[in-house]
Amino acid sequence: MTVNRDRSLELAAQKAAPEGPEGVARALFQTLWGLPKFADEHRLRRLEVFRVIALRTWPEGPEAVAAAALHALSGATGDPAAPWAQQTAQRAVQLAAFGLGPDEIRARAAEAWQYVLEAEGGFCEEEDDEELGGGPGLSERWRHTEWQRLLELVTAGGAPLYEPGLDPQVTAWTEQHQERRQQVHAAGEAARAERAARAKTARQERVDELQLELALDAATGRRVRAWAQHYGLTPADIVHQLVQHATDRPGGLAVDEFTPGPHFLPR
Repeated sequence: MTVNRDRSLELAAQKAAPEGPEGVARALFQTLWGLPKFADEHRLRRLEVFRVIALRTWPEGPEAVAAAALHALSGATGDPAAPWAQQTAQRAVQLAAFGLGPDEIRARAAEAWQYVLEAEGGFCEEEDDEELGGGPGLSERWRHTEWQRLLELVTAGGAPLYEPGLDPQVTAWTEQHQERRQQVHAAGEAARAERAARAKTARQERVDELQLELALDAATGRRVRAWAQHYGLTPADIVHQLVQHATDRPGGLAVDEFTPGPHFLPR
């Protein structure tokens, strides 16, 4: 649902408020699907779902009715632990079942099983799903499994017409999706904070850097070059490591004994 669609439903509910919950339900239905030009039992059942929603939420006001209708429509989702294609199949079945009762869902489940048999070349029902791999019929099996789940839900004494927004399994899946999105967001924020900290440290190190050009006397220069040649370093490396090991002592600066090497060079 887009923001414009959400706002359109809210405005339609407010405009039809004087007509009561029945009028608001009709207004929401017409905003989404318009007036049917011919008898469409499925569309009429969706209208009935909207009527039930309106009666249930009317004490909270027309805006609450619009919000509940949006929740019923946009509540469809799949198992976050399942492959994306399976989640897509689950959502498609939930949206197709919106407004259907037990008899219609039972018929859809039987029809979905026929599609499974046709896709798999008439394989028997006992065939293990794991043997299907990515072969033909897998999407049809996912759809059939979801139709069966919905059939068990509506025949277990739940709402007479299916609403994704009232499906407890869909609610659980939605919460899991939200938790995963929050985890991804938190991980992204942590990564951005770490990158920012590294960049700040690098900037501070550049500020603290001291670039010098030293002119040493001949004797000192010869010693530095000899040390550099002996330890496989450059004269600048030797001077850098001497400064690194220099300490401030009561009698002045002192350099403790150390062995120059590449492990003392700045990274």
